[in-house]
Amino acid sequence: MPSGPSHLPPHLAGLVDDAPAVAAGGLEQALREHFEHLRSDHAELVGAFVVDDRLLGDLPRADLDERPGRAPVLRVRVGGGAGALAPAVSWAHGTGLALRGLDLAVRQSDAGDPAPNARRIVAALDELLATGALEEATEVHVEPPPLYGGQPTASWLDALDELAAAEHGLLLRTGPPGPGDDAPTARELATFIGAALDREMVLAAAGGDPPAVSRRDPTTGLRRHGFLNLLVATRADLDGAAADEVARVIEETDPRALTSSTDAAGLASARRWLTSVRSERVLDAWTGLVGSGLLEAR
Repeated sequence: MPSGPSHLPPHLAGLVDDAPAVAAGGLEQALREHFEHLRSDHAELVGAFVVDDRLLGDLPRADLDERPGRAPVLRVRVGGGAGALAPAVSWAHGTGLALRGLDLAVRQSDAGDPAPNARRIVAALDELLATGALEEATEVHVEPPPLYGGQPTASWLDALDELAAAEHGLLLRTGPPGPGDDAPTARELATFIGAALDREMVLAAAGGDPPAVSRRDPTTGLRRHGFLNLLVATRADLDGAAADEVARVIEETDPRALTSSTDAAGLASARRWLTSVRSERVLDAWTGLVGSGLLEAR
């Protein structure tokens, strides 16, 4: 793998989770590649290994040869609702990897009411914590229903209140819902960030392979939100910026203009709130940082 910096600034350390898009049968190779990332010059950028719950049974135990010096940790994407949490946690404990976190989504009810489903998720997590199946330190990030350009409803905000009261985090969906679709708008993401930070909820982001800095796909013209934009936008919201200004930060495509509004200390403090970003292509995330001139390759 390409050589890179031997030490990353604190705001980048462990920022990018390795979330490869793999089908059943491909997990052993994906895990080997994760070990390679953890041995590489960009190892400090890499966070957890992310796996869908439906594939956990196919994940080989973490006893492969030449394991990296840093122990890999697991983050599980739970495809179902509250009822899928206990089986996912049980399968995760059988992998031999330490369980770092869980990602799942709050579904709308038929009446468009997500708050009851948020309460069911909280109750299921409380039960797992009470029985010791889940450790207090395990990170939980919950994705709220998309806004599709609209404003949050009272039930949408109630769902966030339920999650915040239980000290769970919010998962931002930054990528398109399907092939050929556009990503959520910057204004929608600014609304999500503001709603989370108003409730002192930590954030994480998921959605394909986000670039380091926002851009338009040259082939499709569709939006691709940068993970550094999200970090700077989090800092801007914490500093009291209005939602429109936070949205402009998310849309910024010039790396230098993006980072000129804050310093390394400000970005490091923002990592207290934006904890990680899931990426299908960790190496692309690193080369994007180098290609943007934000890091120097060795």
